[in-house]
This record gives sequence, structure tokens and C-alpha cells, in this order.
Amino acid sequence: MKDVTEIVGMHRSTIYKRINEGSFPKAISIGGRSIRFLESSIRQWMLKNVQPN
Repeated sequence: MKDVTEIVGMHRSTIYKRINEGSFPKAISIGGRSIRFLESSIRQWMLKNVQPN
């Protein structure tokens, strides 16, 4: 999650809120309370949803 927050520039709580709304790529459970994201999914999401300055 640390890498994802750095890449997208959002706080963890904002990412979880967007996941729950269905407006952020789904996390992949890797057991227990651990999750991962596909970098390609995050990059595609950013291309569609993050406006450059």
C-alpha cells in the first residue's frame, strides 16, 4: 500500500474509500490481511483518472 499511495498521491483512507465505491482498481488478496495491486491496473487507472497539472 505504501508504494500505491506514493504512485497515485492519495492517502490510504482515500484509496480504500474509492475501492469501496468501485472507482479504484481492485486489490488482490494474498492471504490474511495482506493485499496487493497490479501495477498495470494502477497505471491504467491513472491514465484515465488523473489529470496532469
